[in-house]
Amino acid sequence: MATRRIGESVFDHGAQFISVRSMFFRSLVEQWEDDGLVKQWCRGFLNADRQLIQDGYLRFYAAQGMNTLAKDLVQNIDLSLTQNLEVCLQEKAIQIDLQDSVWQVQSESGKSYHADALLVTAPLPQALQLLKKAKGYTFERDILERLEAIGYDPCIAVMASLDGPSGLAEPGGLDNKDPMSPIKWIADNRQ
Repeated sequence: MATRRIGESVFDHGAQFISVRSMFFRSLVEQWEDDGLVKQWCRGFLNADRQLIQDGYLRFYAAQGMNTLAKDLVQNIDLSLTQNLEVCLQEKAIQIDLQDSVWQVQSESGKSYHADALLVTAPLPQALQLLKKAKGYTFERDILERLEAIGYDPCIAVMASLDGPSGLAEPGGLDNKDPMSPIKWIADNRQ
């Protein structure tokens, strides 16, 4: 979940919405809705022909940007779980190793971190690059093969603050399923 604010404009350039497909998650989303963090958006999007295709899944958007949902989860976490938790921002990991059940992470700035557990959230190509050269850690062959088989397509994301309406009809989302089209997704955050 990535939200950028430029002037008065709010851009979600990671996840743009959430949908509910389990009872556990439904209770969380209902709480967010009661708290005003999320609002109902739509049950489908326009296709390339600008026809509304409803699939029945209710989508919710975060009223102040999708990253507010992650911030809300952190605020409500059991503090006893975070006593020894250190969050470091703007640090690029360049080497990770496992020695005697302790993870060691070296950052580009020269800092070194040690932990009993490691959570890697980098995109898969970067995560694999780090984990494959990690000393003391090896992938199970079938897991590595499955991860290496995942493909990524390059994309360009454009965030634009317009002087007027976008011209995109309600609900403000166009999901293009044509694999040959250069445009996959367009969203109007004002809608």
